[in-house]
Order: sequence, then structure tokens, then C-alpha cells
Amino acid sequence: MEKVKIGIIICDRYRTCAGGKCFRAVHNREGAFARYKGQEVEIAAFTTCGGCPGGNIEYAPEEMKKNGVTHIHFATGFIVGYPPCPYMEYFRDFIVEKYGMEVVFGTHPIPQKYYATHGVLNTWKNLVQKGVLDQTLTRDRCKRQLLHFSLLFKLKKHFLLFHHVQLAPTLASFPQLRWGNCPIFG
Repeated sequence: MEKVKIGIIICDRYRTCAGGKCFRAVHNREGAFARYKGQEVEIAAFTTCGGCPGGNIEYAPEEMKKNGVTHIHFATGFIVGYPPCPYMEYFRDFIVEKYGMEVVFGTHPIPQKYYATHGVLNTWKNLVQKGVLDQTLTRDRCKRQLLHFSLLFKLKKHFLLFHHVQLAPTLASFPQLRWGNCPIFG
């Protein structure tokens, strides 16, 4: 089996990040690295995008490719930052077209605090629709569903209290959630 060589590009606002969560996720094959279970993986490159609007995106993949990198992961920071990176889809399209490399959104699983905040702010609506979050939401799915229910309940409660309406919450109050994926809701 051939070793997969990965390059990680992080958002420049996190340029001082030491990469601990990303490296741990590679080792444990979690988050976006779960796709490599059973494969030998090497992180062969780690750099920033160069700052908005991504000046390093034009050159870093070329060097990575010369060093054998076949897959580039945009670090989870591109997704969880406030706001999420508005350029990441353009970056992906450019790298795929110019260098023919596979691009993956995310590295380590998204921490709960970011999931909660973005959920309330609704900043991920388009990213969810486009599947950008799929690989970084692989861990703790049940916790995330419970958290999502909790946030929706709180928002609904505040709305109804503000409008002096009686509240009788049930799981049926939130039919848009897919409870069947979680054994808690069986």
C-alpha cells in the first residue's frame, strides 16, 4: 500500500498554531482524516494561506506537489473562524484545476464551542448545504444532535417568552432534525 502524503494549509489568522489538533487527528484518524483509516499517512507540508485573499495558495501547492503531496487539507480553522473563510471554495477549485491535487475541507473534528456558536449565528448555512462540514462532523454526532436540539429549544423558548406564548417543547417540535441517526432517540 502506497503512503498518502498530505499537505495542510491553515488560515493565516491562526499562523501561530502549532498544529496539535491536526496532528492528533491524523494519528487517531478522526475528523477529515478518518478517510485514511488503514492507510499509511505522512504530513509532508504545513503552511498558511498567506492571508486574505490567499496569496500563498498560488505557490504553496506547487512546492507541495514537488515533494510528493497528493492531498491538501484546508485546516478546520478555515471553517470555524469568524467568519468562515470566504475564499476556500475558490482555493479548492484553483488547486484542483492548476495542480490536479485532491483538496479536502477540514482536518480535526470541529470543537463543540465553534459548532454551538456558528449554529446560533447561522453562519454555516451555505457550508452545510455544500457539504463542506461533512468530514469534520464525524465525531460525537449524537452530542451534536443533542446540542442542536438544546440550542433550538433555547431560541424557541426565548422567542415565545418574548411574545408571551406558553411553551410545551417536544422532540416533535423540531422535525427538521434527523433523530434516527442517534441511538439515544432510537
